[in-house]
Amino acid sequence: MKRVGDDFAAEDLIHPYAVVLTQDCDLEQDHNARAPNAEGKGKDAGRIPRVLLIEAFAADAYKTKLGGSDIAKRARQNKDERYHYLAAVPAEADLQRQGIPALYLDFKRYMTLDLEEFRADMASGVTQRCSRLTTPYAEHLSSRFGYFLLRIGLPLDHHRAEEVGPPMAPAATPPSSTVTTVSSPTGGATSPGGDGGRAEAAPRIDTETPGLPK
Repeated sequence: MKRVGDDFAAEDLIHPYAVVLTQDCDLEQDHNARAPNAEGKGKDAGRIPRVLLIEAFAADAYKTKLGGSDIAKRARQNKDERYHYLAAVPAEADLQRQGIPALYLDFKRYMTLDLEEFRADMASGVTQRCSRLTTPYAEHLSSRFGYFLLRIGLPLDHHRAEEVGPPMAPAATPPSSTVTTVSSPTGGATSPGGDGGRAEAAPRIDTETPGLPK
């Protein structure tokens, strides 16, 4: 979107390459739910409104944007958490028979598209299927993208802790004693031997350790 005066106008963005990250099983369930003979609760439960993609860039043109040589080296080896490198695809492995150059995926450049529009673009040829990752490379990409989204930002990295002190605290002091209370379900405390040989109901033992749940 871009602003034109007081109004907004849509602007087409061309993505030469993109990789679908939505799981195959979800896409299959959506396909089955859209079938003419689909009925019942599964018809709506199986549908997904949008498809998840990540933008891909030709490696030769994009490597200058990676920063220093250390980052570029790690990115090409898939050892940098933000980037994923895909090897070039020969023409015989490309559905369009054109071949695909080596690609970089930037995990910060993901997007979603309306699935119905996406399917329509594929049917019309605006979007074309080219190739797919096989096992275990597909799972490798999914796991690395998931890790990127789940990463935790630390206020101080461990390798810098020596400058200001370790980011740790003393372990909790173990409890020094355990308090045991013995009581009778009928009320009042009892001794293990009962009262003069009189039968007593089985006692309930409540053990409470400071700092721990019952």
